[in-house]
Amino acid sequence: MAKIWLGDFRLKQLQHYHSRVADVSIAEYSYLINDYASFYWFKDEAVTLISQLGLSGSDVIISLGFNDCVYSCTWPTAFNITTIANNYVKIINELIGQQSSVNFYVCSVAPVDADYPFAPYENGGIIPVKKLNAAIEKFNKVLEQADTFTYVNTYKYLTSTGFDTRDGTRFTFDICSSLNNYITGHIKTQAGVSAAGFITRDTMDKAP
Repeated sequence: MAKIWLGDFRLKQLQHYHSRVADVSIAEYSYLINDYASFYWFKDEAVTLISQLGLSGSDVIISLGFNDCVYSCTWPTAFNITTIANNYVKIINELIGQQSSVNFYVCSVAPVDADYPFAPYENGGIIPVKKLNAAIEKFNKVLEQADTFTYVNTYKYLTSTGFDTRDGTRFTFDICSSLNNYITGHIKTQAGVSAAGFITRDTMDKAP
């Protein structure tokens, strides 16, 4: 069965992991990745592609929201994280209504373990780790309360088992391995069904 992975720069770590392990059938994996993806990219570009393509029987794994959480720490009025999370749920539910044979899996935003450098932030361009994780937890809470898709709680998994990053956000190879196993463990198996025509893309649009 085809698996469509949709997300931001943190998902790219799993893409790199998939390309290095022999037991993954890369032919069944496609990626729609934008390093700077936020809700507006998801709504204006990703949704259009998903809606236009024949994905019957596919698994779509969505891993978005990190950049929105970063923006909410810097511009809390323009990027109210609870409102944005609810907007994600609304759009995903619309996709579910349009693509009833597609299995949607929505991952929580994973935690960070170091302060995050973001130049526009007011205090020297560094968002404190506690502040960013607090925004991430608010975002995840909204996703977790939705009951229309499978929620994959990667945040809880990583904080309960422990994790290592290379720079606060990008996970080590070993963590990518365990994270991949955790996510794919939630995915239902439907043999003999595949998607055709999906465009593998890696866009690099800049953040607003």
